[in-house]
Amino acid sequence: DPDSLAILIEPLRWEGYEVHGYTEEKEALEALQFWKPQIIILDWLPSATSTSFLQKVRQTLPHCACLFVSGNSSTEAIIEALDSGAD
Repeated sequence: DPDSLAILIEPLRWEGYEVHGYTEEKEALEALQFWKPQIIILDWLPSATSTSFLQKVRQTLPHCACLFVSGNSSTEAIIEALDSGAD
């Protein structure tokens, strides 16, 4: 959601990082055509949406660090995220 996104990215901007934030998968994938980040922070959604998006990112940027942020800290969620290719 836009509020959570702002809370996450504003401190990074204050520290001088170039940060882009997207709430829509389509916009984010289009941005990756011209912007090559070193780290991507994703919201973990327990569905095929997160894993599908991560697979697309990995095709475009295989060496980019991809981190999931989630309120779900269960072992199952962590294993699923790591199995999907998260760092």
